[in-house]
Amino acid sequence: MILPAFGQESKQIIVTSIERTDRPFEKKDELFLENNVTKHQIVYTLDSATQSYTTNKYLVETYFNIWDGDTIVKEKLNTKYKKCSISIDSLISKGLLNSLKTDIDTLEKDMNILHTSHHYLTIYVDLVTGEDTTNYYKTKPFEYCTPWFSDKSGSVLNPNIDKQIFLMLPDKFIGREKLKLAPTKPKLH
Repeated sequence: MILPAFGQESKQIIVTSIERTDRPFEKKDELFLENNVTKHQIVYTLDSATQSYTTNKYLVETYFNIWDGDTIVKEKLNTKYKKCSISIDSLISKGLLNSLKTDIDTLEKDMNILHTSHHYLTIYVDLVTGEDTTNYYKTKPFEYCTPWFSDKSGSVLNPNIDKQIFLMLPDKFIGREKLKLAPTKPKLH
């Protein structure tokens, strides 16, 4: 099933990966909650002359806090940019944009969203066209049968999306390896 087109070509492709962990701990008979958040974000901008998307850096942000009830007793935010030089040619970028608009309705979707206790990972893809942004996200489990979700187009199950984003991301980008998963063969009885 082909989903409706969103007009003109996107000017930016933004991929954001956010990993959260939390844990309770006791100190001097008081209960605290520790939160750690790591965010990686890469912004590809369309070069109209070459029709390729390029970037030369990506954001790495870490945030840490400790809560005592409903009061933050300690927090720390670190922000830095890592250098990378990535150019995505028009064939690859158009493949991703087409995959995000194409739901393979012959595949059985797993519509469950599973977050294991105290560990969360979500990957977001934003397509920016002028003033309009179309958002997609995928969260645990990162399996080929788990669709990408979008407020504008509902759920989109197309394993090509995962493969294409995997190829676009720097090696150490959070969640990249999760997108490499290939479909597993069903067990024979």
